[in-house]
Amino acid sequence: MRNAGLLDGLAGLVVGRLRLSSDAADRQMHEVVLRAVQNHDFPVLGNFETGHTDPMATLPLGVPCVLSDAELTLSGPATLPGRPAFPPQGKLLTDD
Repeated sequence: MRNAGLLDGLAGLVVGRLRLSSDAADRQMHEVVLRAVQNHDFPVLGNFETGHTDPMATLPLGVPCVLSDAELTLSGPATLPGRPAFPPQGKLLTDD
């Protein structure tokens, strides 16, 4: 993604949780992601309940969202009227 220029212009990056991984594997993945985005100034949310995991939040394409601290909030309609929205949370990745 970095080499293709796909990170340029992003306001934030959300990375799904690795399924059945260890703490060591999670740390390694976080380090790889943070190295890839080190020249960019946007927040990175990791361990997010999306992708090939259980539970799995499906993120709709084209819906505006807000990434604040360790929470991703969809700010546009993404569900059918009367259906509850799933409030997934992740972990804000930092070099610390």
